[in-house]
Amino acid sequence: MHNHNKITLSLPVSAWLLLITVFSGIVINIVVNILPLSLEEKLIISFAFVIIAYSQIFLTLKILYKNVKFIHIFLLLTIPFSYGQHFIAMFDRDYLFQNQDYHILDGLLADSSIINASFFIILFLILLTFGYIIVNKQESYSQEMITREEKTTDKILLFVGLLFLAISFIPAFKEVLGQYNLSKTYSYLARRNLEHESNYFQLLGISSRDTYLAEWFLPSLYMILISLKTKRARVIPYFILLGYSSIYLLTGSRFILLKMAMVVFLIEYFWHHSFSKQALKKIFILALPLAIVFSVMTKLRGTTDYNYASIADGLANYFKSSPLNSTLWETGITFTSVSNVIDKVPNSLPFFAGKSYLGAVLILLPAFLRFGFTERYTFTISSTLSPLYYRSKLFGYGSSIYAEQYYNFGYLSLIIAIFIGMMFGYFERKVHQNSFKHKSSSFLIYSFILGELIYSVRNDLYAIPRVTFISLGIPLIVVWFIRELINKSMYHKGDNQEVS
Repeated sequence: MHNHNKITLSLPVSAWLLLITVFSGIVINIVVNILPLSLEEKLIISFAFVIIAYSQIFLTLKILYKNVKFIHIFLLLTIPFSYGQHFIAMFDRDYLFQNQDYHILDGLLADSSIINASFFIILFLILLTFGYIIVNKQESYSQEMITREEKTTDKILLFVGLLFLAISFIPAFKEVLGQYNLSKTYSYLARRNLEHESNYFQLLGISSRDTYLAEWFLPSLYMILISLKTKRARVIPYFILLGYSSIYLLTGSRFILLKMAMVVFLIEYFWHHSFSKQALKKIFILALPLAIVFSVMTKLRGTTDYNYASIADGLANYFKSSPLNSTLWETGITFTSVSNVIDKVPNSLPFFAGKSYLGAVLILLPAFLRFGFTERYTFTISSTLSPLYYRSKLFGYGSSIYAEQYYNFGYLSLIIAIFIGMMFGYFERKVHQNSFKHKSSSFLIYSFILGELIYSVRNDLYAIPRVTFISLGIPLIVVWFIRELINKSMYHKGDNQEVS
C-alpha cells in the first residue's frame, strides 16, 4: 500500500498532509467570514478550497490504494449531495432565482452559516479520510482454502434466505404497493406526513406485523445472492429485486435503492468477482441516468395520481429545461441540512449532546427498558430542523452524516470524523478479509452495514444499529443456530463411530 510514499509515524506523508489542509481550511474559513464580500464572492473562495481539498483527497487515495474502495464511492456521492447547489451558484445563479423557491442563495440563512457549512463538510471529509487511512493499511489479502464448515454455512445461508424470503415476500410487496397507492392518492409528501398518524397502517392496508416481516425481504435476497455461485442462478433473485425496486420508485421514495445498489455491488464485485476493474468504470456511467430519474421523481413527489407515464412526461420536461442544474439542485438540497443546523444550533436549539448515540443503543431494547427516552426525543435531523427552514412540516431536506454530528457536538464533531473514518476503514477491511476467507455470514454483515453507511451522505446514522439487528441479525441468528445443530450432530455421529 505504502509504495511510492514515505512513512512517518507509521502513516504515509500524504496522510499527514491532509491534516495540514484541515488547519489551512480553518484559517481560510475564519478569514472569509471577516472579509467584506458578498455571499457569492465568499462562495467562490470557499468552493475553490473545496475543489483543491477534494483533489488532494482523491490523489492521496490513488497513491495509497490501487483498487476501488468503498470510500471512493462514498466521497464521489458527497460531491453532488453536498455541493450540487454550489456549482449552480457559481455558473448559473439565475436558474436558482427563476426556477426554485429554496436554494443556497435564498437568503433564509445567515451568510456565515452557509460559508461555515461549506468548509465544515469538506474538513469533515478530509478528517474522515485520514481516519480511514489509519485503519485500512493493508490492501492485499491471501486467498484461503474454503473449509468444509464454510461450505455448510453457504448451504444454510441459502436455506435460511429462502425461508425468510417466503415469510417476507408478500408483506414486502403489500407494504410497497400500499405506499404507492397512498402516494398516488395524496402525494408522496402527504403520505410521509401520514406516517405519524395512528391509522397509517390501516390506510396502507397492512398490519404492523407486516412491516416487521417486510424488513427481512432485502436481507433474505442478499443471503440468496451470496449463496448462489453462478450468474444464471442469480437471475431470479435479481428479477424480484427489479420488480420491487420499480414499485418502490413509484412511491416517491428513492434512497433505499442506493443502499441496495451498494450491497449488490459488494456481493458481485468482492464476493463473486463478477466483473473486472475495467468493467467497473462502465457501471459508474449508470450514476448519471439514476441521478436524472431521482431528480424527476422529486418533482413528482408533491403531485397525486402519477405513474410511469407521469415519469415519462417528467423526463421530457426535464430535458427541455436545464437538466444538469435540476439534478444538482435536487441533490444539493442535502447541503441545507448542514447550513441550517449550523444556523439554528445553538442559537435556536441546544446541542443534542450525544443523544443520537444513546438513542441508537436504546432503540434496540424493549420499550420498558428505554425509560421513555426514545419517545421524549426526536432523533431525525429533518423532523427537528426542516420546519425551522421551510416554515412548514410538509417539506423536508433529509439529513446527512455531517449534520447529525454537528447537531450533537458542534465543531468538536470534526474530531469524531476521524473515528467515523476509522469505522469505515474497519468495516471495509472486514469485507475484504471475509471475502478471501469465504466467511459468507460475516461478509454479509459488513456489506450490509456499508450499504447503510453509504446512505449517510443524506441520512442519519442513529438508525443503523436497529436496522441491522432487526433486518439482518435475526436471520443470521437462525443461520448460527442451524449450523450449531449440524456441528453437534456431526460431533455426536463421530463419537458413536469411534465407540463402535
